[in-house]
Amino acid sequence: MSLVQRVLTDLKMPLFPVSHLSIYRWAEFCAAVDIKEPVAILAWQRFFILYLQRPVLQGSMPERDSQGWRFFATSTGTALKRKLKGSLSSSCSSLKTSLTAMEQGADETHEPANRSAVAVLTSYLKYYQTLRLWLDEPRLHEPALYIPGLPQSYDPSRLESLIHANRVSLWFGLMPFDEIKGQLNSLVEEWVQVAAYQKTLPFKPESSGSQIDSAFTRIQKRLLKCSKPALAPPPLQIIASPFVTVPDEVLISRDAFLSVLSTDLQFIVSNARSYVSNGSHLAALDSEYITAVPELYSNPPRQFHVQVACRQAQNKAYLCTGPATLIFRVEEMALHPKWDHRLRMNRAQYEEIVIAMTTPVSQDICMAVMRMEHNVARLVQLAHQAQGSPVNMALKCGVSVFYEVLKYINLEARLFPPTCQFFTTCVQVLGQEFVLRDSSEMMNILPTLLTQPALADLLSPLFEPNRCEESYLFLYGCILDVARNVGISTAFSLLTKFNIPLWLDSHTLSMAEGNQFMEHIVQGLVFCGADPSYGGSGKELLVETYRQHFKVLLNHNFPQQYSTALHLLIEGADKHSVIASMWVDLCSALGSGHHLSLQQLHDTLHYVTSHYLQRRVLEARSLYSMVHWDYIPVITEFLQQVCACLVTGWKESVDSSAVKVDEAVTKCWEAIKDTFEPWVTILDANGHDVLLPCTELESVMMNSVMALFVNCIAGLHSVLKDGTLVLACIWQYYCKDMTHHIPEYILVVYHTNLVKLPWKHFFPDLSVLDQMAKFKTEDLFQTSSFVFISQIFPCLDWKHIISSFCEMGRHVDDMTLPVQLHVKLLELLIMFASEKEVMDDSQSAIPELINDAHEFHWEFLDSRPYQDVIEWQKHNCIPHMVLQAGSSLSVALRLLKAAAEFPVASGSKTPPTQNSWRKRHLYVQVVVELISMVTKKSDAQHLSYSDALSPLFETIVNIGTYECSDGGSENIITLTGEVLNLLNICSPVLSVVQKLVDLICVILDELPSAYVIALPLVTAGCRSLASLTIMAKLVELAIECHFRAQPKPLVDSLRLPRDTSQYGWQRVALSLVLPDSSLHEFLQICVSECSVLVLHAYIMQRLYSGRSPQQEMEVAVQAVQWCSQVKPKLKQEAKLFLLWEKAINILLIQARTSYTSVVPHISSLATVLSRAGEDKATEGILGVIGLGKKSLHSYQFRLIARAMAAFLYCQMPVDSSQTTQLRLHPESPGHIKDTANTLLLGAIVPTKMCEQSYNSLEQLLSNKQYTAWKELAVYSVSFINDSNNTLVNAVDLLVHLCTVLFPEHRYLDILRTVAM
Repeated sequence: MSLVQRVLTDLKMPLFPVSHLSIYRWAEFCAAVDIKEPVAILAWQRFFILYLQRPVLQGSMPERDSQGWRFFATSTGTALKRKLKGSLSSSCSSLKTSLTAMEQGADETHEPANRSAVAVLTSYLKYYQTLRLWLDEPRLHEPALYIPGLPQSYDPSRLESLIHANRVSLWFGLMPFDEIKGQLNSLVEEWVQVAAYQKTLPFKPESSGSQIDSAFTRIQKRLLKCSKPALAPPPLQIIASPFVTVPDEVLISRDAFLSVLSTDLQFIVSNARSYVSNGSHLAALDSEYITAVPELYSNPPRQFHVQVACRQAQNKAYLCTGPATLIFRVEEMALHPKWDHRLRMNRAQYEEIVIAMTTPVSQDICMAVMRMEHNVARLVQLAHQAQGSPVNMALKCGVSVFYEVLKYINLEARLFPPTCQFFTTCVQVLGQEFVLRDSSEMMNILPTLLTQPALADLLSPLFEPNRCEESYLFLYGCILDVARNVGISTAFSLLTKFNIPLWLDSHTLSMAEGNQFMEHIVQGLVFCGADPSYGGSGKELLVETYRQHFKVLLNHNFPQQYSTALHLLIEGADKHSVIASMWVDLCSALGSGHHLSLQQLHDTLHYVTSHYLQRRVLEARSLYSMVHWDYIPVITEFLQQVCACLVTGWKESVDSSAVKVDEAVTKCWEAIKDTFEPWVTILDANGHDVLLPCTELESVMMNSVMALFVNCIAGLHSVLKDGTLVLACIWQYYCKDMTHHIPEYILVVYHTNLVKLPWKHFFPDLSVLDQMAKFKTEDLFQTSSFVFISQIFPCLDWKHIISSFCEMGRHVDDMTLPVQLHVKLLELLIMFASEKEVMDDSQSAIPELINDAHEFHWEFLDSRPYQDVIEWQKHNCIPHMVLQAGSSLSVALRLLKAAAEFPVASGSKTPPTQNSWRKRHLYVQVVVELISMVTKKSDAQHLSYSDALSPLFETIVNIGTYECSDGGSENIITLTGEVLNLLNICSPVLSVVQKLVDLICVILDELPSAYVIALPLVTAGCRSLASLTIMAKLVELAIECHFRAQPKPLVDSLRLPRDTSQYGWQRVALSLVLPDSSLHEFLQICVSECSVLVLHAYIMQRLYSGRSPQQEMEVAVQAVQWCSQVKPKLKQEAKLFLLWEKAINILLIQARTSYTSVVPHISSLATVLSRAGEDKATEGILGVIGLGKKSLHSYQFRLIARAMAAFLYCQMPVDSSQTTQLRLHPESPGHIKDTANTLLLGAIVPTKMCEQSYNSLEQLLSNKQYTAWKELAVYSVSFINDSNNTLVNAVDLLVHLCTVLFPEHRYLDILRTVAM
């Protein structure tokens, strides 16, 4: 508390008892208030705000703790705090008691009102319990306390809002508003009762009668009740005039009155001059004082000596020679006497002047002012009295006095405030009473103001030009002189005095006057300049005033001043002397309901266009460098508005049937084109020089002008609704004047805006399409022009255009037009697809249009122009893009494919014509050539050709699927051969060729319907491929594809009908066309490449062509050789069964005629089969000792090979001379199980090879690896053991085993047809 008193003392504030602090007063109030009082809740809230509130700190300073607890740390504060706790405790106890009683009553009555009262009391109880916790808890004052983490009994949200007082609001939610309203209602009722009682009391007014006394009467009556004064009032003394009154004759005499006034005016001005002189003297003294103060003191150097005595004199051993002398050198402050004297004299003079200036003015000055005011007032009275007379001398004299007073107002008079106020009052009175009453004086006010600019603030209020209509325009023109010589603010105040609408309404304005007025306004605008805010001259208000006058004059009798205003504004724009917004005002006049005739609109456009065109040609520069950029937007917008008005006017003429639409469109188009030609078009100067419309830096501004030009064209198209004429005009204009010798930045401006036109209404003819194609084919045009064509091309309604051309062709019975249309369409679409910039643009609609073009009527397209387009595409593309499925080249190829009339679905196309087949051949040919170009690149072996080759094969498959007519097979062979020709013309690098071959194999394996083109592929491969190895591989694969789709035989028997045509081999043999010149080499390659199906087909061809025994024997021998030479892979081993079957059957046929010649070949075949059935190789040294390589064949294949080898060996016993015999009949000797005749001399017995092979077959019965096929092994053994089975039944065993073990291979079905 002492700290508070100390602070009050330091602040020099009166002390007061500490108990007067707010926190103590609220604490005492809370301790004393009853909780039943409604205000108790708000009182406790106010106390805890003071008790818990924390200081509010700025910036990022840490929060400090609250200081409320410190006020209760003293003994007095502790006692007060105990009172507060006691009050809260008693309140809680009282509320608990009331709550208990009310809860019991609520349970008994079950009334909702009682229950709501219980809820209210419960909230009050919680509230006061929370307050008691706040008062007892010291940690609430700590700044680090996290308030939201406190228990709910502390009411954290209410506590936080309380601590931060800026967030708190009064707790009205806890107040008993119903109780408060009840108390207020009772007070109102009581007041009404008291007021009603007072009305019943009698009232006696002070005055009798029905009329109430006035205030003056009542005051007099009350004064009569007071005692009378002892002394009588003082006598009234008439004060004489302090000066001699001037007679009226003198007042109305100009010279006499001016001579009377001149003395007083000179005296008044001399007094002001004396005052100003003293003020100037004071300023000079202050300046001298400020200059002299720094010189008043200085720090001169000073030196002095100090002697220090010796303090060791008592020590006899120490000899002292005397005191030590110390020398000190310092700079000591010293007063300069000369400057001190001067400053004293300065202040003395200052005091004298101050005393003189603060001395009251002399009586003579006051008398002069009084005489002046009295004479002026008297003169005003005389002027009013003579107001109706023809000659008002007082008025004329007053005007003279006005100008005489102005002569005495100089700088000294204006600097002395009393004199300034005096002259200001005189000028105002004289001006209002005399000058304003004489309209002719307006002509003198402005010259006076120009000669005395310092009086502008006094004279400008007196200027009212509307009083002088005859000189109105002259006065308006003089305002510009005021602006130049006096000041902008004065000119503005004078300019606002011109009430232009009032003058125009009361005055008949001639053409010459209107032109003069408009020139004055524009001259004022020129004075203000193009940028009135430049330099802070304050011309903005002046400009706005001139603009308002310009609008009023322009709209008055419009278009009387329209031409003059346009001429002046163009001149101002050329000189950059008027603000650009004046053009906006001109546009507003056109758009505010005023109308110009068509001739006036054409004249306006012609005048503006010829002006700027002439400037551009003469100066050989762009308008954007000649006309300031501030004017270009507003001038071109004005031109756009004039063009819009022109279009509207022609529309009205068309509606009234005065002109035709085509004529109106032509007129408007020519006017609009000529209007914007100086701004956006290249011009020829001097016959050979080219004038560009803008530089690269100016292209931004030209873009806005070009946008207005396009808006005008679009407006013309939409208003006149001509169909396509406007767009045709702009197209021709673009081709003629906007494409040749134009830099890229200008083309960007053209294209950016022209693309916004409604091109969907454009209907091009063939010449337009020719011109579009020239943008790509001719070097005269830049790429961006063709890109622009690609932007507008998809906007055209091509379905409507095509149907219209077709309808025209049918109408004249000549389809040349639709044919030529489709030729041009294909050319352009392919050109668009070849343009990288077009296809790379994600916003381009060309890809979608190309996709839609697949449905065009390409049957009109002949193969000759199609070939031309194909050739152009081939020479103008990047070949490697053919490998990319989503490239632009692939898009073009898909379109060419559609134009070639390839089928897309079953029954979706009419039967193809010969023209269609030629186009298809050209399409496949170009794709193959593109792929071959790619293969000759350095990185060809690393590229993927799948995306290019797969569609080709799919396309040919679709042809075979949907157009499988008799006449189409040869065409399919041709297309397939063209695809395979890729392997002939591609890069000779082996890796590339092999990669392509492997890819073709993969494609044929993966294509679901590849079997459709399998036989054409066989024929095409034999005809087209130059490499015999590739031919063997691909023909083999084609035959596999052919059999892949063959249905499974419906007969389950091992024997099938001999009609081989049902099982595919007859068609294969007919399709196989082997090269005659290199047949032997080809067959050897087939053997090395394991092309067994090709060999089998060849054997069938041989058997079909010749059946002589010698020829059959040759075939058999060759088949046995191939069986020994072919080394099949695991997936190819089943093919060998075909050779085995052919070799066995042919040898059996030969055995009937030439017994001895067959045995070696059957023995050789058995040897081959025996080796094929071994689990390990038996050849070589390792094979002999049982360490040969493991067999690569499957167990099924080995089982069949062992069984067939054992069977063949068992059918070739030997006699005693070791001559091999053949068992061709069941009764033939030498069967392996015929043990009875084995011991007879000369008996025919099985050979050792027979026994070995038989034992080898029997071993399979116990071999775990053959457990799955044990049943077939048992069957084979039993088949051999059956003596009824001879060599003739060899094929039966083979067929049975193949049918069971290899049922999935359809090319083996032929074995079942030849089983004997």
